[in-house]
Amino acid sequence: MKKLFICLFISVLLAFSATGCGGSGEDSATEAPTQKATAAPTQAPTTATETPTQAATEAPTVETTENNVEPGTFEVIISEIPTEAPTEAPTVAPNYANTPIVGTWKLDHYQQPNGQETKANRSVTYVFNADGTFTMTNSGKTATGRFTYANNVISYTADATSEQGSFRYEPAKNQLVDVDESSGMSAILVKS
Repeated sequence: MKKLFICLFISVLLAFSATGCGGSGEDSATEAPTQKATAAPTQAPTTATETPTQAATEAPTVETTENNVEPGTFEVIISEIPTEAPTEAPTVAPNYANTPIVGTWKLDHYQQPNGQETKANRSVTYVFNADGTFTMTNSGKTATGRFTYANNVISYTADATSEQGSFRYEPAKNQLVDVDESSGMSAILVKS
């Protein structure tokens, strides 16, 4: 009976101290709790100084999954992140040394779609190098660039202007042909 009286006395003291000395708690310097307890104590206090423990009022809102990763997220495994930039394979320069297009080519004449030929009145020269570079000289002005050669077609791009074009190599005549698609006229270059 004595223990019950002590428990009731402590409960009254705790309730009184929770609301403050003024009783209602509104005028006191400390505010009363704004939320009521939602669960009763789970066990009775065993001594005069022990307070009752309260059960959890809410279940956890986050499910745990494998490796304690929250749903909707992903796991990053540090050991799988590359620490160095990938190295690119070195660019191998083309080697056209054994092809018939390497060398100096000069504009010789123009040919109309009907077969009529006109001698060139200006000096245009292309030099195709074995490493895939070329130099073009047109009436004293020079341009450089890169080219590829496959299936008897030279495809080139000028460095400064990014101008692109192509020549068709005709092995039977040993000449390069550049056809203007709008007029149908061909520029014929011969090896010098």
